[in-house]
Amino acid sequence: MIANGVLSEGGRGSFIHYEPLIFWIGVVAFLSSSNASMAETNIFIGPILKYLLPSASPETLRAIHVVIRKLAHFTEYSIFALFAVRALVNSSINSRGKWRYILPLALVAVIATADEINQSFDVARTGLASDALLDIASGAVMVAILWTLKWPRPPVALQLSPEGSE
Repeated sequence: MIANGVLSEGGRGSFIHYEPLIFWIGVVAFLSSSNASMAETNIFIGPILKYLLPSASPETLRAIHVVIRKLAHFTEYSIFALFAVRALVNSSINSRGKWRYILPLALVAVIATADEINQSFDVARTGLASDALLDIASGAVMVAILWTLKWPRPPVALQLSPEGSE
């Protein structure tokens, strides 16, 4: 859409920036379910660990499995923060102001808390405050990296000449 000589996004265009974020919230919700419980992930992680560490005790294998799961938390919420920053920077929300990095981190905190509350109602899962704090810290690390790099840069409107050519 062209308004006042500036090419702008309309309709689906402004929503498209939020699609990866919305998709990732779905991934977080799925991983919060019993489908991603320790017993379920042990089905494929356990045999790999036993193959790689055949002489390791069951306690050692379980400890490594826990570390892998915590690293998955870190990765999951780092990606979530990346998508949140990207969505807000490319949307109509003030992408150049102080909220550019604060709102995504607040969203990470809300979703991480909701995730752990949801897990506390599932018999196959355990909702832990320490997991919520790990998730928020993961998001904070990503936001800090993005802030340090000043990424992503806010989009620049494409100016069109009066003739309609670029």
